[in-house]
Amino acid sequence: MNEIRSEILKHLEKNSKADLGELAILLGTDEISVANEIAPDLKLGGIVITKVDTRKNYFKQTLETLKELDDVKVFDTYIRVDSGIEWSQDNNAPVIAYKKSSRSAKEYMELTKEIAAAL
Repeated sequence: MNEIRSEILKHLEKNSKADLGELAILLGTDEISVANEIAPDLKLGGIVITKVDTRKNYFKQTLETLKELDDVKVFDTYIRVDSGIEWSQDNNAPVIAYKKSSRSAKEYMELTKEIAAAL
C-alpha cells in the first residue's frame, strides 16, 4: 500500500507533461485495483498541485490536463513556489509554524479548509 502511495506522490512531484500522462495511467492501473482489494474503503481524495509558478503556461496546461481526468477531484487551492517553504524545510519545521504570515502558509491553511469541507 505504501508503495502505491509513494508512486503516486512521486508522479505528482515531477515537472513534465509526460509524467502527467503516466499519472493518468497509474490512476487506472492494476496497482489501484490491488489497493481496492486490500482496503476497499480507500478512495483518492483528490490531487493537490504544488510547486506552482503561476507565471508559466505550464501551470495552466497542467491544471487543464488534471481537470480532464474523470472521477478525480483536483483541489482549487494550489501551493505556489515560496521561499518560506524552503526555509521551513531547512529548519525542520512546518511552514505554518516557521512563518505563519508567508504566502505558502496561508495557501496550506486554505487547502486545509477545502479538504475539510470535502469530507
